[in-house]
Parts: sequence; structure tokens; C-alpha cells
Amino acid sequence: AVRLVLLAVVALVPVAVLALQSALGDPLYLPETIAAMILIAVLSTLRSTVVTHEALQAAERESTLSGYAGELLRADGEEALYAVAERSANDLVGGGRARFRSASQASVGEAGHDFSAPVEVQGETVADLVADASALELHRARDSLMTVAAQLALALERERLLVSEREAANALSEQN
Repeated sequence: AVRLVLLAVVALVPVAVLALQSALGDPLYLPETIAAMILIAVLSTLRSTVVTHEALQAAERESTLSGYAGELLRADGEEALYAVAERSANDLVGGGRARFRSASQASVGEAGHDFSAPVEVQGETVADLVADASALELHRARDSLMTVAAQLALALERERLLVSEREAANALSEQN
């Protein structure tokens, strides 16, 4: 609200100057005043367009993350979890590329990437989400990519717990 009021005040400055000059009987400098009013209108429109575009991109990232969470719950097995996560990460980096590299690849010292986030399951790094894209795309997607890595870690932990639970249930059923 404060920015909107400030913008309205700035937009009215040329009109106020024009009114003051007219009241004082000074020359009006009408072409310059109109040019200033047009410039303020154009800059305000451009700013509004940029803010709207950024808000739409943020909403798209949120939609991607929401769909990603649902797909993680439906995925069966670690390979499917990684595939869902990689697809979502690629959607988030736009023109860039994102992928997962195993912890063993990370320790070998694979070439650097513009972005990297560890995927930790029960305190152990099992993979890294790495991405390469423009600095602007990565700046906008950084938090979302961190969320992808964190949610994948939770899904992998859940999957491992389900597997161990199934194994325990099978062992118990064989005993009975």
C-alpha cells in the first residue's frame, strides 16, 4: 500500500508543478511536463509488468512443487522417486539441466555445477541434486530446487522404511 501511494505521489508531481507554474504566472514548459508524465506512466507500466511476470513464475514453481509432492507419494521404488524428482527439477530450471548424481560420483570430484544440494537420508548423503542454468534461472529456482532435494530425501527415507517393514512382516509370517 505504501508503494502504491508513493507511486501515485510521484505520478502527480508533474501535474503539481504545472499547476504551481500556472498559478505563479511562470512559463508552463508543457512539452517537458507531458514528457515527464509519459515517462512516469511507461516506467510504472513496465514495473507492473515485471512484477506480474515474476508472480506468475512463482505460482508456476509452486504448482510444479505441489504436483511433485503428489507424484512422490504415488511413486513406487527408489528409481521412480529419482525420476519424478529429476523431472520436476528440470521443470524448475527452465532452459537449464538438472540431474541427480550419486554420492560416489560426488566424491570422485565430477566437474563443478552452478547449483548443488545434498539428498540426505538418515544422516547419510545418498545423492546430490546438481543443476546448470543461467544465473537468473537458478536464482529464481534455488529455493524450489532445495525443496525438491529435501522432499526426495523424505520420500527415500519413507521408501526404505516401507521396504524394511515389508521384510519384517514377511519374516514374521514365515515364522508363524
